Amino acid sequence: MKNPMHLAIGVMVAIVAGISAVMLIPQKSPNTQTSENQQQPGETAGDMNWQAYNNGIEVAKNNDKVVMVQFFATWCGYCKKMDQEVFTDEKVKDNLSKNFVSVRVTESSDSKVNYGGKDVTEKELTSLFQVSGFPTIVFLDGEGKTLSDKEGRELKIPGFVPAEEMNSILAWIGTKSYKEMDYGAFKSQASKS
Repeated sequence: MKNPMHLAIGVMVAIVAGISAVMLIPQKSPNTQTSENQQQPGETAGDMNWQAYNNGIEVAKNNDKVVMVQFFATWCGYCKKMDQEVFTDEKVKDNLSKNFVSVRVTESSDSKVNYGGKDVTEKELTSLFQVSGFPTIVFLDGEGKTLSDKEGRELKIPGFVPAEEMNSILAWIGTKSYKEMDYGAFKSQASKS
């Protein structure tokens, strides 16, 4: 008869091996975007209706709106967190619908866009905008040019931005206050009123 201790250890090893094997299988949830299940422009994520890059520029130009481009990576946890926590916020969605056209560019996409009269991939566009981290949000005018504040700094926001902060940024840009004051002054003034 085998030693009961050896039997118990053998069973534990088998259980741990089985659990480890299951954990290595990629899991997909409804909120997870993978390269095979990548969101396309016009689909919703976080209740957002993302436009394709060129269509978004055209809509902004024809409607005197600002383009908010989110440079997105399918593997980016903070991008997904923004979908779940920021782009589902009713105030964020309301601010975006009033003054902005929302565009998403995926850093690994070979989809073609027209930028500066040339056809480039979204991957190349990410590089042209000098995006080095994800998510990164860039604000453009209807000509596709990056907006700058009164000091000449491009309106480019790297990283995760919580809903409350995003609302404040959208108000600063949507009211065109970025042309007259820096964001800190705007935020300070807004908190006093």
